[in-house]
Amino acid sequence: MCSGRLEILSQSTWGTVCDDAWNVTEGDIVCQQLNCGKAVSVTGAYRRQGDGDVLLSSIRCNGMENSLSECTFNLLATNASANCQHAGVTCSGPLPLRLRDGHDLCSGRVEIYKDSSWGTICNNSWDIVDASIVCKQLNCGVALSVNTSVAQGVDPIWLDNVECVGTELTISECPADQRNVSNCTHSQDAGVTCSGSFDVRLTNGTSMCSGKVEIAYQAIWGTVCDDVWDLTEGDVICRQLNCGKAESVIGAYHGQGAGELLFSSLRCDGTERSLDECTSNPLDANSNVQCQHAGVICSGTGLVRLEDGDDICGGRVAIFHNFVWGTVCSDYWDRHDAQVVCRQLNCGTAIQATTGASFGQGSGPIWLDEVLCDGSEPRLDQCVAAPWSETNCRHSEDAGVQCSGPVPPRLRGGPDTCSGRVEFYKNSTWGTICNRNWDIVDASIVCRQLKCGVAVSVNTSFAPGVDPIWLDDVECVGTEATISECPSDQRNVSNCTHSQDAGVTCSGQEW
Repeated sequence: MCSGRLEILSQSTWGTVCDDAWNVTEGDIVCQQLNCGKAVSVTGAYRRQGDGDVLLSSIRCNGMENSLSECTFNLLATNASANCQHAGVTCSGPLPLRLRDGHDLCSGRVEIYKDSSWGTICNNSWDIVDASIVCKQLNCGVALSVNTSVAQGVDPIWLDNVECVGTELTISECPADQRNVSNCTHSQDAGVTCSGSFDVRLTNGTSMCSGKVEIAYQAIWGTVCDDVWDLTEGDVICRQLNCGKAESVIGAYHGQGAGELLFSSLRCDGTERSLDECTSNPLDANSNVQCQHAGVICSGTGLVRLEDGDDICGGRVAIFHNFVWGTVCSDYWDRHDAQVVCRQLNCGTAIQATTGASFGQGSGPIWLDEVLCDGSEPRLDQCVAAPWSETNCRHSEDAGVQCSGPVPPRLRGGPDTCSGRVEFYKNSTWGTICNRNWDIVDASIVCRQLKCGVAVSVNTSFAPGVDPIWLDDVECVGTEATISECPSDQRNVSNCTHSQDAGVTCSGQEW
């Protein structure tokens, strides 16, 4: 936006400017008008000849003007034949920006650099949208407040009536009045308090890539309200933590959070690299907001699967790292290591730890070698092992495992062991199933797996659970042996609540 061929708008038509008297003085006025600093160079026929009409020629400025319209020029008729090159300019760039006299680098009085001098901004029309652009430009997170009680500046007042719409990347892009600032005083200097870059962590989960979302603001860890919490925001957190993509997002993940609730209405568009680029509503200590605390489960480094086995709970071990699936070398591979894989996959207990590519050779990187689990770890990537990809193994040494099979679901809150709220075991934690599309076919699979006879009814009146909601939109066809084999949605569960927990009443008779 601060370099290119100059175009002006006249009578709803964009046209170019002849460069017959074009120099740095005129270029400076253009750069100033666009809040783009000073002219670095001026050119003729910048980039290419203009497609539109040449509207002005012989433009001359004295350097004191506030806009190009105050300079002298010749206005050409629309059909005039101007044999000249088209004027262009390269400006130094958007006006530098800083915050002064705040409690840190991300708060204080807003100052911009113009005409070789730092100056302030008048707070007429100054609001949270304008402040947000300042925070964004300075990589200071989001605007927490518009501060008008900052210490007064002593330099020029450069801007007034700043009117950002929120999509700008710099304050220079926002419409503003650079002329009528004489009725402002430094008692009206605009200020802002930004959040600063957020430190983010996930707590109370089964790994560093799952749990309740906590954000550090001013050295205090707090939580996030889940009022608009979905997979888009979850993906940004997982990306920021190098944990892959969000598998599911959950309210009150592993219990309500300790510490202060810091933010609500956190909204991302999915392109952000970190959470501090998203928009949010900061909450003060006196906010009376009733909500659950946001949580997320990321696919993350360390996701495992079994390949080329006879069932879903046996095969060659594959592990996900750096967005690529790879294998595990069988050096030191034993039943303890296999048990961790079986637990992570909800596949029961380890029956056999296999070596020497007994399930066939894999492809891609060999991510882990010399794995030494004690058997209690919830995930394979939490075991002692050589650093990622440091190995002298070949795929002829790929590790494998045969597990006993999926951990069956359980029924809770009913009058007996064959009726109640359906709970599903995943990521070392029991959770519930949302009852959307839950029907007698799905319930029958649960009864069969639990050796509880046939499904008598689909019941949603059992006591609600308190654990994560693991599954939604379960769609069994009736031939499955376990509920794990039924298609389901494990990601979009954030709009379910425990009032929708699925339940079943089985006949209780052995088949």
